[in-house]
Amino acid sequence: MREVERARGNHSPQYNHAVRATMRNSLTLEAAEVKELLDKGTPHVVRIKMPTNEEVTFTDMIRGDVTFQTNIVDDKVLLKADGMPTYHLAVVVDDYLMKISHAFRGEEWLPSAPVHILLWQYLGWGTKCPNGRTSRSS
Repeated sequence: MREVERARGNHSPQYNHAVRATMRNSLTLEAAEVKELLDKGTPHVVRIKMPTNEEVTFTDMIRGDVTFQTNIVDDKVLLKADGMPTYHLAVVVDDYLMKISHAFRGEEWLPSAPVHILLWQYLGWGTKCPNGRTSRSS
């Protein structure tokens, strides 16, 4: 994917809604083929499927309201091929289990906030996240 995208002039390729549709994955293959690949033990990762054409807004204690367009947020890997969780899954589950009320993370993690907020929702924990962050879609 990276090689194809770089050849197209995209020097910062992301696995997002546009790229996902062109890839061989569980969303583009028939269910029977996905099952066969899983039954064979074919290495794979688990990603969050970011929605298209939505906004995720949350309140940052320093910046105030921050909004991200989901079209520019990539589908982050949650479980690696070896079965180990990535930071994105681990931090959300950890925050939930420890009943964290406020999360202070470095500036470099700000772009990951919409992933964490949506993952929190997808896991069925509601719309309220640490720092009182909420999301709303347009």
